[in-house]
Order: sequence, then structure tokens, then C-alpha cells
Amino acid sequence: MFGLVLAEAFAMFLMQVFMTLGLKYVTAAVSSVIIYVNIPMSYILDYFFFGKVIGKLETVGACLIVGVNVILSFLKAKGYIG
Repeated sequence: MFGLVLAEAFAMFLMQVFMTLGLKYVTAAVSSVIIYVNIPMSYILDYFFFGKVIGKLETVGACLIVGVNVILSFLKAKGYIG
């Protein structure tokens, strides 16, 4: 079990390193969309490493957070909102 925790911690560390390196090359609107991908990614890693089944409420919450922020970032990038 401790090995799985270390593996997930290392995977998240690598994700953070590569995301930081990649964010140097995109705009703020695009980077906010990329950052919100962390939410479903953590659920996916929980499922694969720990076998934790994602509940309906968690799925709805993650979809709402990601969906709303993707839409807002798109509208901001197009200049529709400030």
C-alpha cells in the first residue's frame, strides 16, 4: 500500500513538473483549462492505483467544475467576458 502511495505521489510530482514547463508556452486562458484537468486526473489515478470507485456525486461535481471553467476560459479567450 505504501508503494502505491509513493507511486501516485511520484506521478503527480512528474505531472506538476511537466505542466509547469509546458505552461511557459501558452496563454493564461489555456493554462487555466490545463490546470483544471488535475481534478479528473486525480480521480483516474485513484481508480487505477487504489481501485476506488468514483461516486455519482463526485462525477457530477468534477464535471461541473471542469465544464464551467472550460466554458469561462473559452469565453475569456474569445473576448466575450472580461
